[in-house]
Amino acid sequence: MNHLARRCCAAILIVALCLSWVSVIVHAEAEPAAAGITITQPLNGDTMVNVSPQVSGTAPPQTLVLVSIVDTDTGRGGVKHQPNGQIDGSVTSDANGQWVFVPQVDMVPGAFEATASYVTDDDRTVQSAPMRFVVVNESGASAEPTSGFPWMVALVLLAALLIAGFVAYRIIRRRRHPAPHGEPRRRLWSPRAPRGSEPRSPKPVAPAEDRRSTRRREAELDDRD
Repeated sequence: MNHLARRCCAAILIVALCLSWVSVIVHAEAEPAAAGITITQPLNGDTMVNVSPQVSGTAPPQTLVLVSIVDTDTGRGGVKHQPNGQIDGSVTSDANGQWVFVPQVDMVPGAFEATASYVTDDDRTVQSAPMRFVVVNESGASAEPTSGFPWMVALVLLAALLIAGFVAYRIIRRRRHPAPHGEPRRRLWSPRAPRGSEPRSPKPVAPAEDRRSTRRREAELDDRD
């Protein structure tokens, strides 16, 4: 009896699994795939000489397309009048599915990333692949601003290495050549005294006998006169 009950439970479990698989397959076939959305301009790596470059692409006809342009130079504030460095806008595709979006604010030269998306009738969001492009000024100069900060860091590191090397040299020399017993060790760095601050040596004082002989000579000269 127990063996028969086990077989019945196993059969019921297998039937339930088969029914669940069939329902998943039917639901997947019944749900149509959403039409794609793409960006055709600009493409990855494009360089655009315009402070307000247009972004265009394809989508399902008569669809509201949401466009987002993000400044990838974080912290630079590359989009004017936009504190977060991002442009968000929308445009409706035409009967052929073509759409064109032109930013209404100026973009500072730099690196940007554009994406487009739309929402389906069942509230699903379909997004395009991101496109990275660079905006340059009218003269065609590089958009990436150069900064002297790395050079300043290199100079500071070089100075620190030179100072550390000098101190290490003096310490090694001090250990290899210790001061004689009883004498104080010299400092690693002894500043030189400024000019004019050296103590002057006192003038030599004549002995007492020399002073007396000098007085005698002066007295003899006075007597002769």
